[in-house]
Amino acid sequence: DAGNVLFQHRVAILPDDTAGTLYGRLNALQRQHLAPAVRRFLDGDPGTPQSEAGASYGCTRLPADGLIDWSAPTDAIARLI
Repeated sequence: DAGNVLFQHRVAILPDDTAGTLYGRLNALQRQHLAPAVRRFLDGDPGTPQSEAGASYGCTRLPADGLIDWSAPTDAIARLI
């Protein structure tokens, strides 16, 4: 993703979070803040330039990401499932 930041909010990843619980919280934030951020942008707010030094790239989960490493700690396995 490139361009300026129009909205940013820190979200804690809790010890008992799963991908599903985290996505649920992120989707709730998106429902609450996406329209106002787009409205501000359309009204001329350019947002805040991204810091290239702190930028990272994410990717789509692949089928191999769902493979269970049964030698991993129990809590890590539970979060994956």
